Amino acid sequence: MGFTEKEVKQLLNLVLRDKSKENEVMQELKHWYNGYKFYPYSQEQLYNSDMVLYALRHFQNYDQTLPMRMLDPNIMPDYGKLKQMFEVINVKKNREVLQEVLENSFITAELIYQFNMERDFGKKEFINFLYYLGNLTLSKGADMGLVDFKIPNQVIAELYWQYYATVLQEYAGVETETYELQKIVYKMATEGKYQPFFALIEQVLEGLSNRDFIQFNEKYVKMVIIAYMELANLFYVQSEREVKNAGYIDLELHKKPQNRGSHIEYAMEIKYVKKANKTLLVQIQQQAREQLVKYYLNDSVLQNKPQLMLLTVVIVKSKVYVQRVEV
Repeated sequence: MGFTEKEVKQLLNLVLRDKSKENEVMQELKHWYNGYKFYPYSQEQLYNSDMVLYALRHFQNYDQTLPMRMLDPNIMPDYGKLKQMFEVINVKKNREVLQEVLENSFITAELIYQFNMERDFGKKEFINFLYYLGNLTLSKGADMGLVDFKIPNQVIAELYWQYYATVLQEYAGVETETYELQKIVYKMATEGKYQPFFALIEQVLEGLSNRDFIQFNEKYVKMVIIAYMELANLFYVQSEREVKNAGYIDLELHKKPQNRGSHIEYAMEIKYVKKANKTLLVQIQQQAREQLVKYYLNDSVLQNKPQLMLLTVVIVKSKVYVQRVEV
């Protein structure tokens, strides 16, 4: 059972002491918990009711603040079954669904109203399986009876990315404990030591480089970085945010709104080069540097961050070259 936006606002106003914060808190609740739709042409998206109640109880009891962990720990084991879902029957095909959803933000298939157990459990069935379990939702109607399925909200997106990180490690033959990764990312946030994180990314890319099914490009490399950042669960990761008159920032690592402290934040321009050529590398690095400066000069969001690092990340084959950009 989901909540409508009107119902969430009513619940929030029961516990909200400072009415001027209503829009800010609603935006956070919407980002994390909203997005469920059960009819492709519906105009309203529902909120996860359990998650909303969890967040508002914390908000009421802990000085009008949302929880640091927006996924309720009491029901996390239910969501932890996501990994087992992807290992139902055809693991390879299921993981292809995962990559397509993360890469394109949606996947198109027929909406099934009843499963036929006498037929093979294929890609279409698996997509619907994720939908009926709440891990995908309907985005919009498509042509010829097909619909677009998407990840409903940030809570589910984080779980997908975290699982994708474990898949990448498996394929690359790399084992990094989440604890070790979190220490690396923590130093990136507090001390600006980003080199160890990109050394880990390079290690993963080297392990993946010989896999026949891997099609390396800028988008794929960015997915690897996002997956590891989501697994570390320290930054709010934002991809392809538009900056007026400048384009789209490849990747940003922001302080999570519910984090009261302050730390370093990042904006990155990511480039991929297939051919190892030193002259080409220098040229691409300069292009990335110019693009980052353009983003910064045209964007008040970046300009207003007190601790911001701009990084160019250029990958040649599986070698990662990172440079800090000063404005």
